Amino acid sequence: DRGLYKAHGLDVSYLLPSREGGDEPELVLKRQLDMDSSTLFPNNRDTSGEPVNLSIGTVEQNVLLPAIARNIQAKAFGAMFKRSPNCIASLPSAPLLSVDDLVGKSLGMNVESVELTSTLLSHATERCKDIEIKLMKRNKKIGALLRGEVDAIQIYSCSEAIELEARLGKAPGILHLCDLKAPGEPSLNIGYSKVLFGDRRAMRRPQFQAALAAFLEATAQGWRACAADVDGAVKSIMAA
Repeated sequence: DRGLYKAHGLDVSYLLPSREGGDEPELVLKRQLDMDSSTLFPNNRDTSGEPVNLSIGTVEQNVLLPAIARNIQAKAFGAMFKRSPNCIASLPSAPLLSVDDLVGKSLGMNVESVELTSTLLSHATERCKDIEIKLMKRNKKIGALLRGEVDAIQIYSCSEAIELEARLGKAPGILHLCDLKAPGEPSLNIGYSKVLFGDRRAMRRPQFQAALAAFLEATAQGWRACAADVDGAVKSIMAA
């Protein structure tokens, strides 16, 4: 809402994934193909001064890498976070703040997060099988926790935790997945989070590279503005 993209000559619209997520690579590349079909790049005339249509996505690496392995022509070019905000939230009245606390409890999550979260939990405890995983839709997790249908839910500390705290009136219990570790071992490092990606074939075009540079600069300015005004950033997230 600061007009940063517009100031960089960009007209940005948003393409939502399916309700369950996990299909972002396919959707982004299909959108690029659809836009290329409507505004072709013929070889017999100069298109350098014409508007560029570029489809960009953001997704976790555990979704992007398997898509690339399936020969989806996607390429990462940036990331939103150096450290994953992926975490497990619980009620402040019954906080689950360690992997041992999760044993014997139920954990709600959407389908795209199951493989990564289960893998991390299995490295942190031999009793991973004693943690009950309940699949649910993204927009149902917080309600399920508040109603006591699960003991904890997998969320992102940068967005869903804000909504959860607003509904609780106090901060929830938070266990960051990056902090999970087996006894005597260092915490797990799951790397960058919320990877930015696009169609690798389209990204080879010089005019697309210029548009990407403008997009990244405007986005970085937005992130810096949010870091300087955390309260304003929270209000923007809650209003979205």
